[in-house]
Amino acid sequence: MKAEGQFAKSWIAVGLVALVWLGSASARAQDFGAGQRWRGRVDVGGTIPESANLTELGGPVSGLKMELDPGFQMDLSLGYRITPWLEVGPELGMTFNGVHSVAGFSYPDSTLFQMPIMANAILELPNAKRFSPYVGAGVGGVASFLTFGNDYYWGPDGSGSTFVLGFQAFAGLRYRFTDTFSMGVNYRFMMTEDQKWDIEWWDGYHSNIAVDSIRLHSICLVFEATF
Repeated sequence: MKAEGQFAKSWIAVGLVALVWLGSASARAQDFGAGQRWRGRVDVGGTIPESANLTELGGPVSGLKMELDPGFQMDLSLGYRITPWLEVGPELGMTFNGVHSVAGFSYPDSTLFQMPIMANAILELPNAKRFSPYVGAGVGGVASFLTFGNDYYWGPDGSGSTFVLGFQAFAGLRYRFTDTFSMGVNYRFMMTEDQKWDIEWWDGYHSNIAVDSIRLHSICLVFEATF
């Protein structure tokens, strides 16, 4: 699984370099107007998680899984169009998934909440009419919060947090209704580095839970405004 993760991250890095190179080449070849350089974007949709390999559960383990339920995703981003080909900018997102089981055992009201903070590069088809396809990739950090139990009066039974490196790749198709507003659909794959949570339980006891990576597939509706 380590080799597979490194392979995926290498391809994302190569994609980012290719996006920047193509955009630079386009900038030399075209005179891009000063208007409508900025694009705000909101993505809303659902996530389908992959099973995560447990590497620690109070101590080192192997062959065990953390199973997540399908969940929810929302992202807010702001992009600057350097050229008709290339857009770059920051993105802040959130994903929410229930924890179905850890090593085959379930715990009521367990959740995994993540906040990706990414820097994206997007390559799109220039001079498109109504329909415009695009691809992109991003790299950044992911704040992750693992919670067991949910007592609304006294707090959760146990919780832990971590912050790790994250990567994503995505592709979509937008339909432009006007010069400033468009809608579309987006597929996204996000993966993180190894995650390890120090879970503090209600009685003060601590235990570690770790996985080799969290990987999410998502399909979202996209709403965009250009200005």
